[in-house]
Amino acid sequence: MLAGQMLIELFETIKDPRISRRREHKLADILVLTFCALFCRCRTWYEIEEFAESREDFFRTFLELPNGIPSHDTFNRVFQLLDFNQINKILFEWLNEFHKTDGKQLIHIDGKFLTGSNREANNSRSSLGMVSAYASETGICLMSVMTRLKKDEGEKKSMEKLIDGLSLRRSIVTIDAAGATPTIIKKIVTKNADYLIALKANQKSLLKLCESHFDSCEIKESSFTTEEKSHGRIDRRTYEQLSIHENVSPGFARSVKRQILKWPGINTLIKVTTSRQVGKSPPTTSIRYYFSSLKVDIREIGAAIRSHWKIENNLHWVLDVHFLEDHCRTRSGYADANLALMRRLVISVLKNNNPEKKRINLMMLRCSLSNDLLLKMLHCSAF
Repeated sequence: MLAGQMLIELFETIKDPRISRRREHKLADILVLTFCALFCRCRTWYEIEEFAESREDFFRTFLELPNGIPSHDTFNRVFQLLDFNQINKILFEWLNEFHKTDGKQLIHIDGKFLTGSNREANNSRSSLGMVSAYASETGICLMSVMTRLKKDEGEKKSMEKLIDGLSLRRSIVTIDAAGATPTIIKKIVTKNADYLIALKANQKSLLKLCESHFDSCEIKESSFTTEEKSHGRIDRRTYEQLSIHENVSPGFARSVKRQILKWPGINTLIKVTTSRQVGKSPPTTSIRYYFSSLKVDIREIGAAIRSHWKIENNLHWVLDVHFLEDHCRTRSGYADANLALMRRLVISVLKNNNPEKKRINLMMLRCSLSNDLLLKMLHCSAF
């Protein structure tokens, strides 16, 4: 896929699943109209149709539209039939061409389930889950994998599939506790990448070792504390680091050996103690543990831990608040998954064509008011 290829040309490479005699509207036209409508805060097929009709003169300057604007039913049917895997491959191959960074890059993996996508009648299928890989430096959603399985099982299998499809060389992959499985760790290490994984009770033996390891060591290898004041609260976070290979008490030697064999590349255990005080209320304390293949200074690890929240704040939160993704009732065929892919593409393009760093909702408002800006987003041959 050529990095200089414009989005409008990219849509023309997607295979049309419809039989020839039923193609009253060009597939590329339908995809362009949907893409532009999402930029302009449209969220349903009815809104997309209404938006396209109101801008028909504008769209006719660069689209064929042989039979006018498609109906909302046409948009829905086409998105039901589109091959999710093909669109996923084409769109994210194109996006990855722009994800070129120097040095190690942070890639955050997390899942999001669309609660409005399950059927009402007898709850015949589970909500759609989208597990995404997000590059915090560039703001690009590198790839997404869909699942219809239940949350725990579906998220793990999708993470494995996602890692298989990504180029992770010289990357640091961060995942929450759902990714704490030997299979996922092995796949990351095989890709010549480092990992930083949250640790909870789903891995009881490693969590117990981690807790005991920190309790038994009076002197930590390195630590530092940060303090943040915002929204009427004070957050103090203390980060502590221990090597799993050193300072091992005799009673833990056998347990450490088992964990080293079970978790390839494991080098570091991390403890994060957070104290939060809201107003004049007494502070509350929470402790979280992580394990990692990194050997770097605790400050770099701490920055990577904090950076993981960007996939929540800059991707999932945006999808919920500005695109109302959880309220979307589209659910037939592959329509919900394909529309979710388009939303993630829109966010990636928005974030990389926003030199003034304006809020996402303001950029979407600008696109809804300016044909020139909307056309610029479509012709983003380079971010």
